[in-house]
Amino acid sequence: MKVALQKVNNRDKTKQYLTIRIFKGYKVLKGKKIQDKSRKSTGLFIWVNPKGVKQKQHNKEVQIKAEIRINRIKAE
Repeated sequence: MKVALQKVNNRDKTKQYLTIRIFKGYKVLKGKKIQDKSRKSTGLFIWVNPKGVKQKQHNKEVQIKAEIRINRIKAE
């Protein structure tokens, strides 16, 4: 199982929303081999170009929270 963090830009391209992508392997469905994968929204975002100390600190804290969630999923 592979777990990765995906960053998706918003329309203004000022923020990136974080989602967790989980790839569990392949499965056979109706005789076809397809990927078994899913996405989970974290509800977290980071600033693309942080302005000021608060936004930079926010990015660091959110990155740590996302890594904790990824490690928790890997441990399951």
